[in-house]
Amino acid sequence: MRTLLLLSHDLYWETDAQACVTCLEGAALDPEEISGVLGQPLWQWADVHISASAVAVLRQAMEQQQVLRDMELARVTRDASVQWLQLTGQPRHNANGVFEGYRGVGRDITQQKTSQQALIDQQSLLRELTRRVPGLLFQLRKNPRGWFSFPYASAAMQDLFEVAPEEARHDAGPVFARVFPVDYVQSRAALELSEETLTPWTQNYRVRLPDGRVLWHAANAVPYRQPDGGMVWYGFTTDITERVEADERLRRAHEQLRARTNLMDTTLESLSQGVMMISTEGRVTYYNKRLLELLDMPDSLLARQPTHQELVDWQFEHGHLGPERPRDLASRWGEYLADEGRMASPLEYVRTTHDGRVLDVKTRQLDSGGWVRTFADVTEHFKAREALERSELHLRTLFDAIPDRVWFKNPEGVFVMCNPATAQGYGRSVEQIVGRTETDLGEDPAVVASYRDTDLRALRSQAPVMYEQVLPKAGNPEDTAVFEVVKRAVFDHRGQVYGVLGMARDVTGRKQAEAQIERLAFYDPLTGLCNRRLFHDRLDQAQAASMRSQQWGAVCFIDLDNFKDLNDTQGHDQGDLLLKQVAQRLLGAVREQDTVARLGGDEFVVLLEDLGFDEAQAAMYANGVGEKLLEVLNRSYELQRGEHHNTPSIGITLFREHHERIEDVLKRADVAMYQSKSAGRNAVRFFDPDMQAAVQRRSELARDLREALGKNELRLYSQPVVNTDRSVRGHEALLRWQHPERGMVSPGEFIPVAEQSGLIVAIGDWVLRQACQTLAHWASDPERCDWTLAVNLSARQLRLPDFVQRVRSIVTETRAPAALLKLELTESLLLHDVEDTIVKMTDLATDGIRFSLDDFGTGYSSLSYLKRLPLSVLKIDQSFVHDLLTDPNDAIIAHTILQLADSLGLEVVAEGVESQGQMQLLQVMGCKAFQGYLFGRPQPI
Repeated sequence: MRTLLLLSHDLYWETDAQACVTCLEGAALDPEEISGVLGQPLWQWADVHISASAVAVLRQAMEQQQVLRDMELARVTRDASVQWLQLTGQPRHNANGVFEGYRGVGRDITQQKTSQQALIDQQSLLRELTRRVPGLLFQLRKNPRGWFSFPYASAAMQDLFEVAPEEARHDAGPVFARVFPVDYVQSRAALELSEETLTPWTQNYRVRLPDGRVLWHAANAVPYRQPDGGMVWYGFTTDITERVEADERLRRAHEQLRARTNLMDTTLESLSQGVMMISTEGRVTYYNKRLLELLDMPDSLLARQPTHQELVDWQFEHGHLGPERPRDLASRWGEYLADEGRMASPLEYVRTTHDGRVLDVKTRQLDSGGWVRTFADVTEHFKAREALERSELHLRTLFDAIPDRVWFKNPEGVFVMCNPATAQGYGRSVEQIVGRTETDLGEDPAVVASYRDTDLRALRSQAPVMYEQVLPKAGNPEDTAVFEVVKRAVFDHRGQVYGVLGMARDVTGRKQAEAQIERLAFYDPLTGLCNRRLFHDRLDQAQAASMRSQQWGAVCFIDLDNFKDLNDTQGHDQGDLLLKQVAQRLLGAVREQDTVARLGGDEFVVLLEDLGFDEAQAAMYANGVGEKLLEVLNRSYELQRGEHHNTPSIGITLFREHHERIEDVLKRADVAMYQSKSAGRNAVRFFDPDMQAAVQRRSELARDLREALGKNELRLYSQPVVNTDRSVRGHEALLRWQHPERGMVSPGEFIPVAEQSGLIVAIGDWVLRQACQTLAHWASDPERCDWTLAVNLSARQLRLPDFVQRVRSIVTETRAPAALLKLELTESLLLHDVEDTIVKMTDLATDGIRFSLDDFGTGYSSLSYLKRLPLSVLKIDQSFVHDLLTDPNDAIIAHTILQLADSLGLEVVAEGVESQGQMQLLQVMGCKAFQGYLFGRPQPI
């Protein structure tokens, strides 16, 4: 073993139970140093100043007899150098298990520690160098497959490219994306050349940063070929934007200086105008070639610098000016040379050449002395102005001749022009309208606002704005007519809007003709009701809507009994009078959205829509409408020959499918009507006998329910709500009906009837009063004084205008503790007039009354409304609790509701708990209140 240690870099050591060294062997140790260590604790071998923390850990571990793993200790050798050792050891025990000390091995890691420290020092030096260098130090690598990356880049990459160094460590794409495309192509070409020749890469390029700034960079890099075939460039990049911009400013300054040198010659010779400069002595000192062309003068005349008078005389002699022109021009020139040779104002006039061209002549004083005179050929301008004047005359003539009202306004709403028809509509003259707004003309503010709104819509739109408006007729403000108005924005040659052109045409006659045509095509001329054609269209639309909404609709077929006898005995005029009264009574007996039609003769139909999702309730409602129609049509009619009594036969059928033919629906209603006649007439019958029987039963139930309150047949039951320890925290009030003949009637049977008949309001008040009386009674019982009592609300109750006052009155009258009263509403109640519901709930919440949301998760209420409602409790619907243990989806929904309620600060009650397993799982989810058969069935309160 000793031989192996001498041949290796490892050492072997042993200690006794007091951690004193008993054996130490190894080639890495000096024999004399070994003898000095023997008999001493192992931790005294290390230099405590260099490895104080390691010594403390080693000492504690050996005292606790722990296994030693790679303990690093530093010691100072005899030559004053530091030696690092890495020790590993474990406790040793004798055959009886008695601790005898440690044995272990070690390794000299001095060279490793020295290398690590050198690397740390180099990295620190590199970081300091990188921090101090005003630029980007980088290592750009191209792997054998041509992919570029920056294995190293200093922090300056963020400043120069707005790219973090770590983003480009594996892909140079984010950096290259900042470089201008054309500069990137040149840079890649320079890199390829550097790679091929192994010469340094230098390049100036532009970078566009995300905020739009453009910077100039200068890059220098030295290439090295890698053993794997790739390339690496070590380089430096700096921002040279300021230097490039300074060079550019200097270049532009040089160019501007050169340009100014030749500005006079190039500008004057390129002008389309003739230019003449006159000295203070009145002589021509400069002229351009264009001047010679415009005045038809020889170059030799102006080359000898003639005076102004000499030029006028020459033009007179050669027929360029009339006899009066020389004296006129000379006189005006003399006037402008007054005041010691200074011009009081610029001289400007128009003259005509001998060949008919028109020249615009302007003379201005120069600051340096003398004058400059320009000659511009404005012949085409004068021609265009004359043509424009002629065009405006034609336009005005046409504008005034248009019989429609036509006007033009600027963007501020001021009339720029209008024709006489428009002026007549305002009862004013054209002159009184132009330059004013509708407000200035005394129009009604609401009308002015509508005019301005349509003007602005036209100004913002490329398309014309069209609408119809009722306006006063010309000359008679009391008489109105329907006008078709068109407004359109008008654009100038630059595409800028500079006004609105409007036109109004009287379409009263056309609208009346269209209305007459529509009445003849779709309405019965005698009664004004829809005819068969329009009714078929309405029924088709109702079938489609019913199929989408899944709500039932109904058709009531009405035939007048013995109507033929009236026609035969009293004449058709009396029959027509009766039909008109029947039509009016039918319209008054149904809703505004329902359709009433006359199919012909004495046959009428009524189309009822949106009767609900439940077929039985829809039938009940349709039957109620039928009974109402039967009642109004049984009243006496006032005919010309006295009162007349007539009865109807009514047949009803329901529909909810669109694939049915319209004729089939009408046929069913017609068959039901004949069943009514077979039953003795003056009756209402359904097409389906079973439906007729069901409707009859519900009608009887509604009649009995009206008497139930007065006969004290309603009962109030309750079901407990418990805590996790099954102690009762409150109850929910449940309504029952003890019918003297039917026995106990299910709430699911009589509550819909109460809702539809309107009895639910009176029943709801009774339930609320009974509940409040119960709370007041409980308040005197120490065991029940803290119990809450929940009462269900109906939609009809909540929509009552005085709902809040009703509740407050009952609570005050019964002296019930408001804080223990809970009002429960379902999500379906929130589908109608949510804002009104929130106001009423908030109002009652100020009294301490609490609100619960029942059957949560089965409706369609918006979470945005949920957070605004003053709720205190959410109730998980029993449909989710029933399959909680078998359906993962129900478990997820229940858990989600609990989390949602927790985030909103709401309590949760789980309904329909029937087993111990359901309760335990709900408790795990965080539920703390339960209701269901597991804790008790509904009992009389």
